[in-house]
Amino acid sequence: MTTPGISIALCTYNGAQFLDQQLASLFGQTLPPNEIVICDDGSTDNTIAIVQQWQQQQPGIIRLYQNASNLGFGLNFKQAIEYCTQDIIFLSDQGRCVAARKNSGDEQLAAGTSPLQWLVLQRPVDG
Repeated sequence: MTTPGISIALCTYNGAQFLDQQLASLFGQTLPPNEIVICDDGSTDNTIAIVQQWQQQQPGIIRLYQNASNLGFGLNFKQAIEYCTQDIIFLSDQGRCVAARKNSGDEQLAAGTSPLQWLVLQRPVDG
């Protein structure tokens, strides 16, 4: 059985003080994400610069979308989810750091369940 692809939908708004540690924790997982979709809701701090540094360190993994206007928490997450392309989507608000190995339950993940203590979405199977 193949391991499903993992997307992380990460919404930011002036979260520069948390972002480095958060991204480091996401990349430190036993099952690293196939993509991290970051939707920024109009940050005026260094959030965008930090994301761009991580994009250079992790080419092809982080995709950044900057909203033309502030959407607010709910609509920003809705948008981020829509941009995700993998089988399983983890939602991560800014400032959430995840202990290493938090998503290491390969069998649970492949079965569509997760040991994570955050919201996980699974795309419906076409058929």
